[in-house]
Amino acid sequence: MKTNKINLIICLLLAMVMGISACSDEFDESEFIKEQADLAESKAAKDHERALAVIQAQLDATLAAITAQANVDTELAQLQALLNKELEMLRESLSQKEDSLSAANYLAAYRAAGLFTEFTANIVSDDTPLEGVQVSLSSISTPVTTNAAGQAVFKDVVVGVNRMTVASDDYLDMQADLTFNRLTVRQVGTTTVALPANASARIDLLSKALEADKTATINGVVTVETDLTNDAPEFPTALTISADLTDYVNTNGALTTIGIDPPTNVAFTEGELGVATVDPATGAYSMLVPVSENGTDIKLIFPEIKANQTIAIAKRNDVDIPAEIASVPAIFSLDNNTASDVKSVRGFDIVINDPATPGTGLAFDYTPIPTSISNGFFNSSNLKNSTGQAAFYNNTAIWTYRLTSAGSGYTGSPALMHGTKAIGYGFLKGYVNTLTVTNAGTGYGNAQNVQLQLIANISGGGTTFLGAKNIQSTATGTLPATITVDDNDGFGKNNAFTNSQEITSFEIRVIGGNNDAVVTASLTTSLYGFSIDDAPEGEFTSAPTFTFTGGGANATQATLSITAYHKQAITISNAGTGYTIKPDNILIEGDRLSSTNGSFISGVTSNVDIYRNGAFNGNSSLLGSTELDRNGGIRFNNQDNEYYTSEYYETKPTTVITDINTDKFDLRFDVDNDGGLSLDFISSNGDGYDQPRSVSVTPRLGATGSGAEFRINEFFDASSGEYSYQGFSVVKKGEGYVSNINRSTQAPNINSRYTLFSLKPGQTATRDVVYGTGVRLENVGGDN
Repeated sequence: MKTNKINLIICLLLAMVMGISACSDEFDESEFIKEQADLAESKAAKDHERALAVIQAQLDATLAAITAQANVDTELAQLQALLNKELEMLRESLSQKEDSLSAANYLAAYRAAGLFTEFTANIVSDDTPLEGVQVSLSSISTPVTTNAAGQAVFKDVVVGVNRMTVASDDYLDMQADLTFNRLTVRQVGTTTVALPANASARIDLLSKALEADKTATINGVVTVETDLTNDAPEFPTALTISADLTDYVNTNGALTTIGIDPPTNVAFTEGELGVATVDPATGAYSMLVPVSENGTDIKLIFPEIKANQTIAIAKRNDVDIPAEIASVPAIFSLDNNTASDVKSVRGFDIVINDPATPGTGLAFDYTPIPTSISNGFFNSSNLKNSTGQAAFYNNTAIWTYRLTSAGSGYTGSPALMHGTKAIGYGFLKGYVNTLTVTNAGTGYGNAQNVQLQLIANISGGGTTFLGAKNIQSTATGTLPATITVDDNDGFGKNNAFTNSQEITSFEIRVIGGNNDAVVTASLTTSLYGFSIDDAPEGEFTSAPTFTFTGGGANATQATLSITAYHKQAITISNAGTGYTIKPDNILIEGDRLSSTNGSFISGVTSNVDIYRNGAFNGNSSLLGSTELDRNGGIRFNNQDNEYYTSEYYETKPTTVITDINTDKFDLRFDVDNDGGLSLDFISSNGDGYDQPRSVSVTPRLGATGSGAEFRINEFFDASSGEYSYQGFSVVKKGEGYVSNINRSTQAPNINSRYTLFSLKPGQTATRDVVYGTGVRLENVGGDN
């Protein structure tokens, strides 16, 4: 059979490939048209586009028939792919032709290659032709009724498998698959031309009654699982089974063919011969089949069943739903051993109480604790320049300060001001960068050492030596007219002075001679510290503002930044409502300085300082310092205590409240052979319960079960209001519980379809058929 199919397709390829050359100069078009005149359409010869449309329609029909065979044969499938390629070449060639006559020639050649020109069905009974019998072919839309000679004639039958059906009032209706695969070609000039192909079949119909000595019996029971919620078998309704009588008709000459392959899948479609209707109440069937004296091989044909299946489900399209008994469309077939998995749906609900609902509204407020400042509070020894800062402390605050600018151009110490009040002065540092001789003086000797001293005049009287430089006098005993300052001089840049006294001015003293020389200096000066002699006393929750003023008409003033980081007094500004369990955590969030090095720490902390009667009474977390007020709110443990943050904050911090974790208690049970429950596993101990956990089991979806009892051990923490899990046990197992409402997956018994019976007259064979649980057409599932 395979060889014939392959030859058919190769001939198709050959005919079409050769047909592509039909318009060459060597081809005799008139002879070709004469050979194919009954197949070429006159309109196509005049209308090129119409010809192409007809070719495309015929191509689709022919390929459909070929595909029916090729789909089950790897080699044929490969050949069909090649055929598709050649047909595409044909279409491309046609699209490039301008003359419609060529298109008609191609059309005729293709149709001859793809169609049987004529098929005749000869219908007889005991060699007597039967008139008025209706015959149909699957590739022909209109049935044909036999004439007085018992013939039904079909034109243009598509190559491939055609199902033939025969219907008569007086004889058994039947069907058979006929395969048309013969192709005849001849050489016309240089072109291969497909010749008309004829085929016929002789069908000897059987009467509706047949002698018992010419029949055998096949019986059995057919079951199908259309209800998975019980163990009782179900039986299909309106199901008709037929016997494949191909071996019988071939052996007895009841159906013979000429020009095509022998028939396959021969079956009667009515009556009791080779046909049986399954009893919907019992699933039983029984049929008589015609058999030969020497025995006949018979295969049963079981059709596909489409029916709604009753099944317990707890999911649709992978989404959890309340468990239900559903009706789901399904297909049951013996073509393969496929069956959809049947998911488990428990026959009982496990009912567990819910954790507590978190309370709301709890809020805290923060107030900086004042710092007392007195004259002795400030210490300037650690004052930093504009690139750093220093800190000083007391028990309620950290104060940091730095010169954000050291200033410049000072000829004396600037005053430190708090508002309009002078409270101190700035400390100067600096060096001499230039000297100007305004009077060279006399009496210093010839080339003698002369010392120039930098002197600071101090407020309230007195002077301070800040550095010196030695020079040589001239030959006439005067100072040189120009004196340069080197960085390494005693008052040069590398020997800069620092002074913490209040300086009113600077001068250069010339030592020796007649004391009549005058030298002035230009200095580079700035601040490095300050002194506070009259601090602004009082209770401060934020840093006071200090400014510098004075120190020379051309001075650029230094700026001093003082920042206070205070501990915060904590109060409950809103106790909240609905608190049956304390929150999981209460944290303080903000930028803070937590240690004496003055470094910032961002984020959250929970530590608080507790004071009682003004005395430190230890540390605790903010959560640990609170308790339930038993009215649905939160309060501090001891209202007489004072609660402060352990950290120091420049600005008011905020509170982060983490609500309780509401994790539901969850567990699973196993069911023993008596329907009793035993603990399988606990998937979650749960969290956030303000009542003891409770577990009960309730039958589900009409299932049975009763008597189970459980004990849960828990510990109650009065400070938090929460029950914590300690253990679980089954006190009574109960009985009658159902672990799965559904039956398990059952694949169909495919051997029922493909096993052959070899029967002789009078014999009986039994074949029980199991369709199984089928393939569901909706996405449904069970419990997690």
